[in-house]
Amino acid sequence: MEQYRILQEIDHDMIRKHLKYLSSFEKLSGSKAASTAAHYIRDCVSSYGVGCHLETFDGYLSNPVESTLEVIGEGISIKSRPRSFSRSVPEGVTGELVYDSSNLDKSLTDAEVSNRLKTFRGKVVVSHGFDERYEKRLETNGALGLIQIWTSSEDIIHEDTVSGVWGTPTRDSALLVPSIPVVGITKNDGERLIQLLRTKKVTVRISTRLETDVFPCEIPVAEIKGQSDDFILMSCHYDTWYQGAFDNCAANAAAIEIAKVLNDNKDKLKRSIRIAWWAGHSNGRYAGSTWYNDNHFFELREHCYAHVTADLLGAQGCNLVGIRTTGVEGRQFVRNNANTVDPGVETLFFPVGRGADQSFWGSNIPIQFYARYERSKELKDSDSPGPGVYWWHTEDDTYDHVDPEVYKKDANLYFLNIYRLLTDDRLPFEPEEYFDNLLALLHKFDESGHELSCDEVVNAIGKLKSNTVRALQNCTDEDYNWILKTVGGNMNRICQSCGSAYDQDLAFSGAPVFTKLVAFLSKKKEDESPEEYVFLKTDFIRQRNRVISEVTRLNELLISRMKL
Repeated sequence: MEQYRILQEIDHDMIRKHLKYLSSFEKLSGSKAASTAAHYIRDCVSSYGVGCHLETFDGYLSNPVESTLEVIGEGISIKSRPRSFSRSVPEGVTGELVYDSSNLDKSLTDAEVSNRLKTFRGKVVVSHGFDERYEKRLETNGALGLIQIWTSSEDIIHEDTVSGVWGTPTRDSALLVPSIPVVGITKNDGERLIQLLRTKKVTVRISTRLETDVFPCEIPVAEIKGQSDDFILMSCHYDTWYQGAFDNCAANAAAIEIAKVLNDNKDKLKRSIRIAWWAGHSNGRYAGSTWYNDNHFFELREHCYAHVTADLLGAQGCNLVGIRTTGVEGRQFVRNNANTVDPGVETLFFPVGRGADQSFWGSNIPIQFYARYERSKELKDSDSPGPGVYWWHTEDDTYDHVDPEVYKKDANLYFLNIYRLLTDDRLPFEPEEYFDNLLALLHKFDESGHELSCDEVVNAIGKLKSNTVRALQNCTDEDYNWILKTVGGNMNRICQSCGSAYDQDLAFSGAPVFTKLVAFLSKKKEDESPEEYVFLKTDFIRQRNRVISEVTRLNELLISRMKL
């Protein structure tokens, strides 16, 4: 089997050599060490005869430096870390501490939560909330600061960001960067504070220090020309919290050697390949991939047919493959690749969600997914994302936590997904499966007897599904590619984003598909505050208008092009 033979060309000893070097130092974007890593990646790839250059940009970054958390009058000092993009307050803020259980207590209605938040003016809130919208709601209600309690029991603090702004802000979105100090603490320390609050009134003082500024950043980009100008975008971020062995040096190292094998076999590539190592992922809220999308927008929209990224590879204890995807390519494509790498391995599919440098919805890229080895639920030792390991975003993310066998399979799967996208006669596209999943989701949330419904949305998508299936029957390769790019790419944009194709949605959590339609349909009027219900309803109506208009336009384009 040709694909299996090509897999044997990957030099895993060299991958581990790159990993060992890259994970030997910290690499926050904007630092000299990050530049060292970028130059290393470029030089290694270039040494293989692959064209590789550095693209530079100015990124708005936020580096947590230190924070203190003191319980006044108790002689208690609790270890904490400031959240990236929270407010830097070296002089500190002091206020009465209150515990908000609403992020764990799902019995509370949204109206009850809203009323509770109004009581937090002038106070410091301790809660399990990691939703960026929650932080902004606290600000709106006058809270002085937020202490975030980690939800699983590991005795280590995970670095994270609290900004809801995706990528470098604009002048308007900069107004949404957090304006209160936010720190993270462990679950055990959080429970200490909650227990103390049960016995007495508690006053705390929080001080934070962050370096939030504009820093120069570099993105290594490699390009290998195939038989077409159409290309696949392969990516991974190279900046790290601490040494970042599995997040994300493992992917960086694999990508270097994958570039070599692809270049050695470039005569087989039906499409071109572009490989990017992003900066600004960790301390810039995906600033690098967002900048790249902004500055290569038209070539991405015209010629990019797939974006496959890699994040969190090679973690110890992983026993299955998790695939996060929009679903355009269908489940069988990645499942088959996983079974080529690891026969019989269990595969689980998830929506791609908001994260992992998914900054390309406006560019109409039809195939967007990432796959990696993960732990099954019962094996996870942390509530951290993906593999669920305690060392995510911590100083313990070191070389020794990368399992050589898991890492080899991860690298092989990363390569095989890319190789097939470059060499298969036709790119994978399963419209019936894709559209049926979308329609099932809308039906699920439209069965609650709301005053408004998604009937018109469902009808429009149903027509597009039928026309797409008809159009693909006995079509030419040129028409096939046009249908995949036009229908698949536009549907990704319509489903996965809510705003302009030329901007980025906020990084607020929510349903991964049709966020503002599903948010309204999943709520009951009697459970919402009057203002919240009006906000949700307004969002719903505007998004319903948008989706119907966009899908109708797609139908008209398809009918006209394919003479249906």
